[in-house]
Amino acid sequence: MELQDDGTDDPSMGDAPIDLSAHCTSPDRTVFTEPGNPEAWIATDHTVDLTN
Repeated sequence: MELQDDGTDDPSMGDAPIDLSAHCTSPDRTVFTEPGNPEAWIATDHTVDLTN
């Protein structure tokens, strides 16, 4: 098996913003989706707020 580089660690790509939506499907479940891509979703039972 050969390792293939997909270029995701390429610093020349910059820090392009990622368009995500968060949906609360129940009080203890959040689903994150990428608009226009029905195959891209992540569900979690534990979501925390980020602070700077």
